[in-house]
Formats: sequence, C-alpha cells, structure tokens
Amino acid sequence: MMETILFVLAMLGIALLQGVSYGPALASASIAVLLAAAALAFRLRGNGARARELGMKAAAFAVLVGALFALKTINRGIAARGTEQLASACEAYKSRTGSYPASLDLLVPGEISSLPRAGLSLSWGRYLLRDGRIFHVTEPGLMAGSYDLAGKSWKSVRFSEMFPGY
Repeated sequence: MMETILFVLAMLGIALLQGVSYGPALASASIAVLLAAAALAFRLRGNGARARELGMKAAAFAVLVGALFALKTINRGIAARGTEQLASACEAYKSRTGSYPASLDLLVPGEISSLPRAGLSLSWGRYLLRDGRIFHVTEPGLMAGSYDLAGKSWKSVRFSEMFPGY
C-alpha cells in the first residue's frame, strides 16, 4: 500500500508542478477502475484479504481523481480572479492613456503592482493580452478562457486562437 500512496503523491505533485490535471485524472480513474475490478474478482474467488488490499488502492486512486479535479477548479477560480484584476487594470490604463495597453507588462507598476498568478502550477498558468482580449490557459493544448475588454464578456477559446500558427 505504501507504494500506492507514494505514487498518488507523486502524481499530485506532478499535477501541481505542471498545472496539468486532466491527463493524470483520466489515468488515475482508469487505474482505480481496474483495481476495483481486480478487487471484485478476488472477492468472488474468496480471497478477502487481497480484495481489501486492492480495494484500498482503488480508493486511493479515486481520491486522487477527486483531488485533481478540485485542483482544476481552484486553478480556474484563480485564473478568473486574475483576469478580472487585469481587466480592471486595463480599463484604468485606457482611462489614463486613451487606449488599452499593447501588453500586460505595461500595467506594472502604474495600474497594478505585479501581474497576478493564473494558477497554482509552476510551469503553466499564464495570461496573454492580444487583440483586446485577455487570455488565460491553465493546461496546455486545451481550451482557454478569454475576456474581451471591449465587449466585457467571457468566452472559451481553443488554444490555437491564443497562439495562431501553432
């Protein structure tokens, strides 16, 4: 069981470092289902001790799935709050200069003291200002959030809209 706990903690650590949760969550869910099926098979064969052991491992992976999806929810909340802070700073910049900034770096230190974090990860979770929209992506290759400054509206966009040509 110790190796399962260490593996679960390693998967959670990787997700925190990389900001990626869907891949590890799907892998962990698959492992949980397979371990639960194996536990059921051992239970049906009358090996209760092995069934309990596998059931506990399945439960550990199921808890990991929940933790990874909770991490994703937390990251989305952090990104949304940061986007709102940046949108407000962009509006203040526009009031002062007559136009939106060409980049988010122009907001520091005039409108905000520093750019907000877009998530809990060390690798991903960035903001990008392009064409009057603030983008944030918290997991590479997937959908991203976009806030249109002029329209004051949110939209989900494909990753390719953030980085045309990739």
